[in-house]
Amino acid sequence: MYKLLKNYFIIIGIITLIIVPSMVAATGEEPVLTSRISEITEITNSLDSDNPDYFANYTKFRITTEVEILNQADKNQTIIAPDLKLWINASFVNHSLKLELDTMGVGMIYYETFSPGITVETHAVSAFVNQTGLTQLPDGNYTLWRRIEGEELLTTISVTSGIMNITYSSFDFQPTDEVNLSFVPPLVFISLFSYAIVVHLRRKVRITKRNL
Repeated sequence: MYKLLKNYFIIIGIITLIIVPSMVAATGEEPVLTSRISEITEITNSLDSDNPDYFANYTKFRITTEVEILNQADKNQTIIAPDLKLWINASFVNHSLKLELDTMGVGMIYYETFSPGITVETHAVSAFVNQTGLTQLPDGNYTLWRRIEGEELLTTISVTSGIMNITYSSFDFQPTDEVNLSFVPPLVFISLFSYAIVVHLRRKVRITKRNL
């Protein structure tokens, strides 16, 4: 009896040490906002009609996108946001080329709120390349992202010999099931109760031996 209870107590203790820390760790980190470009819907080029003299030696490109904002929390998230949502940078094969982001008319900062789950938006970004008469994006690598107070997943455009290849990022998100720790108090109680029984039996055995 004593040996059986002792082994039982040891098993309960091991289970407690293994399961409880693992279950607590499974609760994960605080949910955050994550942004990604889900689709580039249009790329156009044109002259800048507002400043034709200043940008006389440039070609203006406008990229329109569909954006997704993932709110992993179970309540609305409100953040401070810039007026310019979509950003782009580029590394050209022709190193004499440069890209200049069109930031005219932007600069305001305001609040925006995201509901739990995925919010779909449409945003565009305009940029100038210092060469006239371009009919498509020059060869090189372009990176786009939707600025947000959280994780910003990147979208890349690779142009080689005029052939365009777009790579989108995906949300690495799997809902974490709520961890039910209601079984822990009974487990602790059983462990302590088992320990008390073991101690009691030990004393009883000692007393019996002394009487003999």
